[in-house]
Amino acid sequence: MKYLINSIAVFGIILATHATLGAQNVWKGGTPGQEQEWNNPKNWSQNRIPGITDMVLIPNTESRGGFYPVVNGEAGPIYYLEVQGGATLSVTQNGRLTIDGVGKYEDAILLIGTIVNHGEIQMSAEKGQTVAGHPESLLNEGKISGVSPRAKKY
Repeated sequence: MKYLINSIAVFGIILATHATLGAQNVWKGGTPGQEQEWNNPKNWSQNRIPGITDMVLIPNTESRGGFYPVVNGEAGPIYYLEVQGGATLSVTQNGRLTIDGVGKYEDAILLIGTIVNHGEIQMSAEKGQTVAGHPESLLNEGKISGVSPRAKKY
C-alpha cells in the first residue's frame, strides 16, 4: 500500500511538471498564400500560434518546400525557441518576437540554424544564457534585448 501511495505521488508530480512545461509547437509552414507567416495557426504542428507555454521548434524544411517562418508583427511571448541546423527564422523591420524563458528553461534560444533580425527580439533566461549554440548565426540589423546572468551583447 505504501508503495502504491508513493507511486501515485511520484506520478502526480511528473504530471504537474509536464503540464507546466507546455507543448512543443513545431513549424510546418507552407499554408497556401501564407507559406511563411508566423501568425498563421495552420503553419504550426499544434494548429495554433505559439504562446507563453510553448517550446517552439523551427526544423529544416527543405524537403517540404523550404518555407521558414517570418515574423511581420507581434509574435509571442513564447518560452523557448530552437532553430535547427539548416533552418532560418526572419524578423522583419515591423516584427517583434518575445521569448520569456524565465524560470522555465535553461536558455532562451538554442541556435544551430540562422536568425535574421531586422526588427526586435526580446528575450530572457533566468539560469542560462540568452542564446546558446551558435550565437554568431544571429544576424542582427535590428534591436535585441536580453536579460540573463550571462547575457551577451549582439
